[in-house]
Amino acid sequence: MGKDVKKIAAFLCLLCFGCTNTITSNVSVFHELPNNWSSKTIKVLPFDPKLKPSLEWKLYKSLIVVELEKRGFSLIRNNETTDYVAFASYGVDFGKTSTSSTSMYNRTIGGRIYSPGSIYGFDNGSSYFSGLGFTMPLYGVVDMAPFQTTIYSKNLALDIVLAESLNSENVKKLYEGRVASIGRCDNLPTIIPFMIKSLFKEFPGSRSGQKTVVSLPFEGSC
Repeated sequence: MGKDVKKIAAFLCLLCFGCTNTITSNVSVFHELPNNWSSKTIKVLPFDPKLKPSLEWKLYKSLIVVELEKRGFSLIRNNETTDYVAFASYGVDFGKTSTSSTSMYNRTIGGRIYSPGSIYGFDNGSSYFSGLGFTMPLYGVVDMAPFQTTIYSKNLALDIVLAESLNSENVKKLYEGRVASIGRCDNLPTIIPFMIKSLFKEFPGSRSGQKTVVSLPFEGSC
């Protein structure tokens, strides 16, 4: 049965991102950034103002800032006037659990066999023996092993707007990025850094809209 356990573990491993060594994200981008966007100043804020003091938000903000600065933006860290404002949000759902089963294989017939018998001698004496034989073993399904899998959806959103339009009725949005990642891990601090990297991999993307699937190498566990 040891081989069956290994097979089940291997099957479950394929469902876990930690075993496949990649984190896959679906990225959707639309933008109307001007040609000189990389020389602009920018400030990063959460969509929900209540998140400002959150240490988790500060971690994700720092990662977004690094990516923006790599691409030429100048970060505004105080109340100075800025050209753009980037609003970010993130989240994970409660998961969807499904029940499946996998086949358990083992030997059904064949292999070693012992054939007991008797030997009779003189004076009515007798003794017993057992003989070892071997036939070709056959393997097949001997049982089904049920298991449950919970899949979580993680989401990241990043919008860049024209700062001077925030006080008007018509806010001018220049960039709209969305990232979704589905898997067994619900730990956002583990997954969000990869989703941010996926979003900025081809930043800012096509003006006519761009949807890509990005897989990044991962070493570790959820």
